[in-house]
Amino acid sequence: MPGSGDQVLSKYTLYETRSRFYITASSSNRHRILKVDRTASTSLNVFEDHAVYDAKQLDQVLRMVDDGNKSAGGLEKVLDFHLPLRRDIGEEVL
Repeated sequence: MPGSGDQVLSKYTLYETRSRFYITASSSNRHRILKVDRTASTSLNVFEDHAVYDAKQLDQVLRMVDDGNKSAGGLEKVLDFHLPLRRDIGEEVL
């Protein structure tokens, strides 16, 4: 939403299990999850979780994924990355 920087999802974290990648997208107080199936060899299967989580709820979901995958190595954090906020053309950069 324009003018609402807190609503922009700009921090991303990549996690992996043997069967899926999980990408969390975050602003300061809301988090979303994208799941990518690693087992399909001929197609890309992506599931967007439509829920919006707070930090505590996100931590609970990630712990459940880790617990459910313990026998196959669990959930591993791979990478944190940030995307810059989009600026309107002509906006001064400080």
